[in-house]
Amino acid sequence: MIEGNLTAKQDRYARLRAAGKSRTEAYRGAYCALRMSDVAVRVEAARLEQDPAVTLRIATLRKPRERAIKDAVDRSLNAHLRRLADLREGARKEGHWDAAIRAEINIGVACGHYPKNVNVRGSFDHRHQVHSEPVSDTLRWLEEQLEASGADSEAEKPLPH
Repeated sequence: MIEGNLTAKQDRYARLRAAGKSRTEAYRGAYCALRMSDVAVRVEAARLEQDPAVTLRIATLRKPRERAIKDAVDRSLNAHLRRLADLREGARKEGHWDAAIRAEINIGVACGHYPKNVNVRGSFDHRHQVHSEPVSDTLRWLEEQLEASGADSEAEKPLPH
């Protein structure tokens, strides 16, 4: 028996699954399945996937890999956010408020502060007028921050409202 009361074959199956192999690939790699039909392999692999000890072992083996992927994504996102912040500050210093606001909005999008789809509440009347609410308080907050920092006095033209 291997870790968690698994047989050597069950452990091999779990290692192959954690490495990204499909159920049938992992089963064929761990067990002697040369004379088994594809259906039989799928059935046996499904049984292994129902074994709590096997699924726990797969999850345990996947954790370091999943953590490494998450760390890489986090590093990539942080680098992206730093570049956007640098661009925003450069645009702000040059008085390019449209570019600064676009960079700030892109930071918000990357952080998940803006919805992917905008839902407009209200109804269309016979003149096709839409009554809607602001998409996000983030843009309002951004305008308040720029006003509080004295940005309006530095810019040649006011922020759009």
